[in-house]
Amino acid sequence: MMEHKGYFAKIEFDDDAGIFHGEVVNLRDVITFEGQSVKEIQKAFQESVDDYLEFCAQRGENPEKPYSGKFLVRVEPELHKKVTMEALKSGKSLNVWINDAISEASSKGERGKFYQSDLKLSNPVYLEEEVSSFVEKLASKKGVDRSSVVNELIKDDMTKQ
Repeated sequence: MMEHKGYFAKIEFDDDAGIFHGEVVNLRDVITFEGQSVKEIQKAFQESVDDYLEFCAQRGENPEKPYSGKFLVRVEPELHKKVTMEALKSGKSLNVWINDAISEASSKGERGKFYQSDLKLSNPVYLEEEVSSFVEKLASKKGVDRSSVVNELIKDDMTKQ
């Protein structure tokens, strides 16, 4: 990825044509460019962004910003409730709390940090509504998450057999 004036480009190489093709990402407007070398593609990208900004200025239009600072995230209702409660406890709005959490998470990110070579992934288990409600109430009463309750119940059942 390349960056110029807050705009980012995705670059691909066409081996048959021997040329680099690029496109500015995250815009509704289409900005493309090409070059035969790394230096050429970098220059073409910068010129394309500059031309786009100049074109918008000539038309008296605001250039589209690649990132508005707003995005929609869909979460499970229980997580929505949980983060809202955490925000309230910390005296912050939900937006401020989430912004802080994302900022913290993104500033400490390390590639491969959570990789575990011996990790075994399993398929999800779907609970009937009545069972799910019981597990949720029990988890809330014990102050633990639902997975802990389900594991505890299953382990208890395993020891009885």
